[in-house]
Amino acid sequence: MDRIGKLTAMAVIGLFLAGLCTAAPDRIIYVDGDARGTNDGTSWANAFPFLQDALAAARADADVRGEPKPVEIRIAKGVYRPDQGAGAASGNRETTFNIPNGAVLKGGYFGGGPHTFNSRNPQLYRTILSGDLKGNDADDGDVKNLASDPTRSDNSIYVITSRDNSSATVLDGLVITGGTRAGLSCIDSSLVVIDCVFIRNSTTTDGGALRQEKTGSPALTRCTFTANWARQFGGALYIEGGITLTDCVFTSNCAQSGGAISGRFVLGNCLFENNTAETGGAARSDCLGPGFVNCTFFANRADDGICIALGPCGIRSTPEVTMTSCILWESGSIAATPATKAVAGAITYSLIQGGWPGDGNIDTGPHFAAPGHWDPNGTRDNPDDDVWISSDYHLKSQAGRWDPAGNKWVQDDVTSPCIDAGDPQAAIGLEPFPNGGAVNMGVFGGTAEASKSYFGKPPCPTIIAGDINGDCKVNMADLDILMRHWLEGGDEPEPPRGRR
Repeated sequence: MDRIGKLTAMAVIGLFLAGLCTAAPDRIIYVDGDARGTNDGTSWANAFPFLQDALAAARADADVRGEPKPVEIRIAKGVYRPDQGAGAASGNRETTFNIPNGAVLKGGYFGGGPHTFNSRNPQLYRTILSGDLKGNDADDGDVKNLASDPTRSDNSIYVITSRDNSSATVLDGLVITGGTRAGLSCIDSSLVVIDCVFIRNSTTTDGGALRQEKTGSPALTRCTFTANWARQFGGALYIEGGITLTDCVFTSNCAQSGGAISGRFVLGNCLFENNTAETGGAARSDCLGPGFVNCTFFANRADDGICIALGPCGIRSTPEVTMTSCILWESGSIAATPATKAVAGAITYSLIQGGWPGDGNIDTGPHFAAPGHWDPNGTRDNPDDDVWISSDYHLKSQAGRWDPAGNKWVQDDVTSPCIDAGDPQAAIGLEPFPNGGAVNMGVFGGTAEASKSYFGKPPCPTIIAGDINGDCKVNMADLDILMRHWLEGGDEPEPPRGRR
C-alpha cells in the first residue's frame, strides 16, 4: 500500500476505533431556544434556551478526578450565539463556544413538539451557531468583501473553540457561520467533525472557516465549506498539524494562496469547485505535501493558473503532491516552487487537463452529468451579480448513472473515460455491479453512487459466477483482476467508502 493509502487507512481506522471506544454518555443535555419549561436541560420540554448554558453544565459535570464525564448535547433547530447564556456578556466579541473535552454536540433536532421530540434531520432542522451577534450581517454576494463589511465588525472572533480536545469530542450536524477570525479554532485538538456546514466565515490571517494550530489532527467527514475567505492562506481551512477529510465539499472559498485549503492534509472523495486565489486556486501545501484520493477539481481559478500550489520547504527538500484516481478539469495545473512537473510526486491514474506524466493518467473530457456553472442572475451584461450554481459531478454512463435529483439510476448516451480508470490496485468499495473490477476516478469512485461500467451492450441481467467485471463473460479479463489483487494487502485494511 502506498504512502497516501497508509495515511488514509490509518486515519479511518483511528476514527472508527475512536467511535468504538467512546463511552456512552453519562448524561444527555437538551438545548432549544423555544423551550418554555424549567430550562434545566433535562428534556426537550425543559431544555436550556442557550447553548452556553449546556456547555457550562457539561463542564461542571466532572468525575471525582476532575475529568469531564461523557456528555451528549442535543440542540434543536434555531440560531445560537456565543454571547447568550451562562458566563456570556451580550455583544462581547471575545466570547466563544468553548467545547469541553469528550462532549458530543449534535444539531439538527426538531426540538419541542407533541410527537417529534427526537426527530433529527440536520438538513431540514438547521442548527446554526452564528457569530453574527447583532443579527445584522449584510448578504453581500462577493466573498472577498466579508472582512471589510461594516455589518460584520461586531461579529464574534471565533464562533467555536476546541482546545486540547481528544477524538472523543464531536461536532455533528451544525452550521457554523459569521466568524471573523475563524468559524472554528482548533488548538492542540483532535476533535471529530461530521455533517457540518461552514459558510461565510472570514479572517484577515489564515483559515477562514477552520484554523488548526500546533499539534493535534482533526478528522472531518461529509462537511461542506462555502464562501469562506482568508486574506492569506486557506480560504476555508488552514492546517498546521495535519488533518484528514473524507466526503467533503469546498465551493466558492477564496484566499491569497490556497483558495480552499492550505497546510498538511490527506483528502478522500472530496470535491473542489469554484474556489479562487492568487496561486493555488483549490489548495496549497508546504513541506509535507498533500495527498488526494478520488477527488474532483472543477472550475477552480488562480491568477497564475495553478490549482494546487506547492510552496518552498527548505534548501534540500522539495514538497510533493500525491494524487490517485482524481479528476482535475478547468482548474489550471499543479506546480511547485520552482514550477516543474518533475518534483510533483506520484500523480497516477488521474484525469489531468493538459496531460501529466505518470501511470494511468489521461487527458480527455470527463463527461460530468451536469457540472457547476455561473448563472447571470437575470443580467447577462453585468457579471458582478452572477451566482455560482453547484451541480452534479456523477460520471455519465450508458450502463447507469445515479441521478440524485430523481433518486434513481438513469442511462446516458455517452460513457465517461473515467469509469474503471482509477488506481487498479484500489478497492472498489461500494461501487455497484457491473463495476469493471476497477475503481472509478473522481469524487464518487469507490462509493455506492459510482457510475456503472459499460461494455458496448446493455448491462448483464444476471450475475454469472466468476464474472468479476460484469461484462457477462468469464474470461482472461476476470482472471487478470483476480491475479492483480491476489494475496494483496497485509495488516492494514483498505479504508471503507461511503455514499455522499
